[in-house]
Amino acid sequence: LEAVFEGFGWRVISVDGHDFADIFRGIDAATSGHGKTGKPSIILSRTTKGAGVSFTAGTYKWHNGVASPDLLEIARKELNQTDAAGVRA
Repeated sequence: LEAVFEGFGWRVISVDGHDFADIFRGIDAATSGHGKTGKPSIILSRTTKGAGVSFTAGTYKWHNGVASPDLLEIARKELNQTDAAGVRA
């Protein structure tokens, strides 16, 4: 994808989409060079579907799947999230 945008004359900035610091670095790079290169900028974010949850990471089944209450509890614990009542897992 980077080569496609570069071929159209875009300035491509690639970031780790799971790393907020890298995302902000990409935004800074895109906005700081704006107008100086004469090229539009695009930020491409490398991510893994379902990252952080053992039974969803890298599987397309969960792109639109619905987890059972038991699986949802496992996912919350793996992500260290709160439940529907606001209780930390």
